[in-house]
Amino acid sequence: MNTFSKIFATMAVVLSFAACEKNNVPDPSEVNHERDIFYSVSEIPGMPNFSGTITHLTTEAEWDALLDQFCNMTRSGEQVTLCNTNPSGRIKAKKSSSNTPNTISTQNRDELKAWMKEMEKAGKTINVTYSDGTWSGRAYACFNPQAVQVEEMTCTGTFVLTGIPVMDDPISGMVWALQTNNLGTLILTIHGMMLLTESDEPVTMLDGIEVTLSGIVSTFTDINGDSFSTLELNINEENIIDLN
Repeated sequence: MNTFSKIFATMAVVLSFAACEKNNVPDPSEVNHERDIFYSVSEIPGMPNFSGTITHLTTEAEWDALLDQFCNMTRSGEQVTLCNTNPSGRIKAKKSSSNTPNTISTQNRDELKAWMKEMEKAGKTINVTYSDGTWSGRAYACFNPQAVQVEEMTCTGTFVLTGIPVMDDPISGMVWALQTNNLGTLILTIHGMMLLTESDEPVTMLDGIEVTLSGIVSTFTDINGDSFSTLELNINEENIIDLN
């Protein structure tokens, strides 16, 4: 009898220990995961906003709450564009290996949030709008300045719309750029984030307007082997252009 008592006592201790281990499993939403999210909000569809906000997040719960905030903003008629300011890895042109598409159209908030989380993990810029009960999202490459090119330049030119560089699966739309005489067409970026629009109608509002912008010029190569240049804008009070 003594032997059986000892066996049962030992089993009880083991099971109790296992139960404690199970109860100590942390809530995934509270796991620390620091990220800095830059987002820009535009009240006029298709028009860029050259200013934005950087939010420092420390947990997955905070990230989830911010995505809910973006969903609410778009429901109010605003266009939200966002990216992680420190994406993992250097951008390279390649065929996407992810099963998650670069675009989404859904009436389900949770489905949209899950898609945005996958696109953020892939280091992409995310653009979200809302119309007639449906969210539309597009994700595309994020271009941070190349480390070897750190000298800031002052560039003068006019605003134009140009095609989105194809770095993986192509998406529709155009991005804002600065057409210069000496450097050609420079795609504008803020924290590596291109400014996307679906049509060329907004450019008529800026036709012929000459501007001078400061930033870092970098050159990249798309999936077809063609090179293009970006101008990473230095966002300060003198360089901000509010087009809303």
